[in-house]
Amino acid sequence: MDAFKLSNNDLSGSARGIAMGGAFGALGGDVTGVSQNPAGIGVYRSSEIAGSLDFSSVNTESNTPGSMGSMAKDSKFNFSFNNITYIGYTPLFGDVQSLNFGFTYNRLKDFGRNYKASGPGLSSSLTGYIANYTNSIKMDNGPHPHPYPKELYYDNEDVPWISVLGYDGYLMDYDDSDSIYVSPLLKGEKVDRAYSASERGFIDTYDFTVGANILDVVYLGFSLSLTDLRYSLDSRHTEEFEFGGGFDLDNRLETSGSGYQVSIGAILRPVDEFRIGLAYHSPTWYNLNDSYYAETEIGYYKADGKWLHERANTPVNAPPTNYRLRTPDRWVGSVAGVFGKKAILSLDYEYTDYSSMKLQEDMYDFSNIYNRQNDFISKDFIGASTLKVGLEYRATPQIALRAGYSWMQSPLEKSFKEGTFEVLPVGTVTAYTLDGDTNYFSYGAGFRFTSNLYMDLAFSLKTQTSQLYTYSPGHGVNPFPSKLKNDTYRGLLTLGYKF
Repeated sequence: MDAFKLSNNDLSGSARGIAMGGAFGALGGDVTGVSQNPAGIGVYRSSEIAGSLDFSSVNTESNTPGSMGSMAKDSKFNFSFNNITYIGYTPLFGDVQSLNFGFTYNRLKDFGRNYKASGPGLSSSLTGYIANYTNSIKMDNGPHPHPYPKELYYDNEDVPWISVLGYDGYLMDYDDSDSIYVSPLLKGEKVDRAYSASERGFIDTYDFTVGANILDVVYLGFSLSLTDLRYSLDSRHTEEFEFGGGFDLDNRLETSGSGYQVSIGAILRPVDEFRIGLAYHSPTWYNLNDSYYAETEIGYYKADGKWLHERANTPVNAPPTNYRLRTPDRWVGSVAGVFGKKAILSLDYEYTDYSSMKLQEDMYDFSNIYNRQNDFISKDFIGASTLKVGLEYRATPQIALRAGYSWMQSPLEKSFKEGTFEVLPVGTVTAYTLDGDTNYFSYGAGFRFTSNLYMDLAFSLKTQTSQLYTYSPGHGVNPFPSKLKNDTYRGLLTLGYKF
C-alpha cells in the first residue's frame, strides 16, 4: 500500500493547465504540457518565467457501516508554491527552427490531510487481529517468552513489530494451555473504536528539459527529473471496552528519500488546426528510508477481577529501514484541435500499469527480501487509465475562459478493492485506505495584461471515495471499514512574463 501511495500523483501544473483538466499533452507551450509531454517545450516561441500559488482545502467525511452515530468530519488547509518555470528560447536557422531549454520545479503531490472515523459497539477489536496475525506467523525466538531484551526482537526480521509491541503492551495475552496468543477481551465483549490520522508531506520534482522545433511540424523533447519525497503519518487508534477499560495506540511513520526519472516525447502538427502527441515517462527509481515509532497504553479488568495498567513503546532510536522503490512507467497519448485564435479542445489519455511497482532492499539485493510484497503487488494491482479533457475559449484578445475534467481509474484489483485480501502491516501501522476512482472538475480564466505579462486563475474540485481499514481483514476478525468521502477544493494563481 505504501508503494502505491508514493507512486500515485495528483493533477498538477499551472493554473491554465489545471483549468483545462491537465489535458495539455499535444499543446505544449505551458508547464503542464511540458510535464505531460516534454516535446511541449519546443512549442515555445519566446523565453518565459512563471510561477504559481496553490491554495487547497481537503475535507474528509467518514461513516462506519454497521454502527450507530459513527459520522465524523475533518479538514486541512494547505498553501504552497505549486511550480516555478524558466524557459530559454533559442532561435536557429534551417530545418531546426529553435532549440529550447527549461527548468521547472513542480509539486506533484501534497499529502496534507486530516481524517478520523469512529465505530461504536463493534464486535471485533484490533487486539484480536494482533493475536490472530501473530498466531499465523511462524516466528523464531518470540515474542513469547522473553529470554532477551525486547530490543533484540525489534531487530529480528522474523518477528513483526506489531507482535512485539502487542505482547509488551498487553494488547494480547499468551494462553499456555493452547500455546496461542489471545485477545484480552472477554467472550462477546464489544468495543467503541475511534481512529484519527494526520498526514503531511509532498512529492516535488525538478525537471531539466530540452526540446526542438522542426519546421513548425514536429516537436521533440527530453526531460530528466529529480524527485524529492517527504511523508509523515501521526495516528491514534483508541478502543473502549464494553466491560471497562480500553487502550490507545499512537503511531508515527516518516518516509523520506529521492529519486530520478527520464521522459521523452513528440508532437506532430500536420496542419495548423490539429496536433497529436505521444510521450513515455520511465519509472521513478527511489532510494527511501522509513522511521517508525509507536507507544501504547492499556487498562482493563482481567478475568480474575484485577485491574491491569501498562505502557509500552518501540525503540526510540531505532535505525531507519532503507529500501528502493520503482514506480510504474507511464504512457501518454494526446490530441488537440486549435480553431483559429478562438478556441482549443484537447484530450489526453494515460496508461499506468501499477502491477509493475517493485520494492527492493538495495540494487545488489538479488534474492530480494521483498519478494512476498512484490508478489502481492502483481496480484492486487492492475493497469489504470486516466482521461483528461480541456476546453479554452478566447472571449476577447485579452481574456480566455477555460474548463476541464479529469478521471483517474483506481488501479486496485476488483477482489482486493472489495476488501477480501490481507494487507500486511508496516512497522506497527495497521491502518490503510483502499481508494476508488478520482474525479477532477475545473474551470478558470486567463488575462493578458500586455504582450509580455499574463495571469491565469483556476479552481478545481477533486472527489474520491475510499475505504479506511484500521486493520486488515482475515484471521477471524472483521475490521468494519469506514467509508471516507474526500473532497479537495483548490485555487491556483499563475503569473508569467514572456521575453
